[in-house]
Amino acid sequence: LRQVPFKVRVPRQTGGGTASWVGEGAGKPLTKLAFDTVTLDFTKIATIAVLTDEVVRLSSPSAEAITRDQLAAAIVQQMDADFIDPDNAGTSNVKPASITNGVSGTASSGNAEANVRQDILAVFQPWIVNNVTPSNAVWIMSATTALALSLMVNSLGQPSFPGLSMTGGTFQGLPVIVSESAGVVNGSAGGHIVVLLNARDIMLADDG
Repeated sequence: LRQVPFKVRVPRQTGGGTASWVGEGAGKPLTKLAFDTVTLDFTKIATIAVLTDEVVRLSSPSAEAITRDQLAAAIVQQMDADFIDPDNAGTSNVKPASITNGVSGTASSGNAEANVRQDILAVFQPWIVNNVTPSNAVWIMSATTALALSLMVNSLGQPSFPGLSMTGGTFQGLPVIVSESAGVVNGSAGGHIVVLLNARDIMLADDG
């Protein structure tokens, strides 16, 4: 991701320029790039738990350490879910919107290998039309989806997508990040999504 500071207006390109061949002695055509600005504000995600004096004093292993680890895991899970949930429009001064909010997704055409390849083409089509090079692109999908794709075989019994496993790998030559948050959409474990994102276009402000 692209690191940016808090509370600073950062330029964002919204449109590209054009170029033309120019004959000798002819004038060069003028083009225009489109920009706007983005400012990332401070937001915070937190959770809290209560332990009794008896649990803290008598537990072995330490209940404090176990609780700390579980609270950290809960925060990570919530951040992951809010990062890609299409329904997360964000709340002003509370939490940011997801990277998929407002994006028109493509419904899966089916579970067969031919359907998957058709879906892959549909996902890449907007990139191609808008002349976006997927050099920094990564896939985000659930372990269930990654496992299902890795188990697909062609008519010769060979893996259809040999670089992929349930822990990640590569898919169509691009890295795969496995996140169970991609398997929970709208609160339903049946609503799996696959996201293709250009990492350099995602801005991240973090105080460490």
